[in-house]
Amino acid sequence: MTELVEYLVKKVVTQPEQVAVTPYTDEYGTVYEVVVAPDDMGKVIGRGGRIINSIRTVVKSVGQRDGVNAIVELVEPEDAPYDDEGAGESDGADRQPAG
Repeated sequence: MTELVEYLVKKVVTQPEQVAVTPYTDEYGTVYEVVVAPDDMGKVIGRGGRIINSIRTVVKSVGQRDGVNAIVELVEPEDAPYDDEGAGESDGADRQPAG
């Protein structure tokens, strides 16, 4: 599923090498956090949120077919929990690696 999310997002952005998808499991299901280059945020969101909502719909329907509650979250690069500088890093108590 991570590959699907990554594939869909990379098709929208101009800097696909900057796309990072981090899955984790919480009480709601498997969450796929997506980080893109700051210049690509608007492209992924789309006018009125149409692009990100379409990605969420596809991922959710594939997840339902597989019996998984799949959620896609677009996060700002500085809010990403696993960036190189450690900004926004949590203690990980509420997260379980997906897989």
